[in-house]
Amino acid sequence: KGAHQTLSGSVSNYTPEAHPALVAMRCVINKRPFKFAAGLLHIEAVKLLRPGVIALSTRMVSRD
Repeated sequence: KGAHQTLSGSVSNYTPEAHPALVAMRCVINKRPFKFAAGLLHIEAVKLLRPGVIALSTRMVSRD
């Protein structure tokens, strides 16, 4: 349950701990502030891919 195929073809399991860590890495790599994670478009995209997921706050992302 919760397994998804990644773009590289490997299988990835969603975890609440990995989500903010991945978003933090995405922000750093793309030189975006952590507040990007709390943006409406990001939240809607995440909910589309993972219904029922808790939206991340800036604080949740910056802890990782």
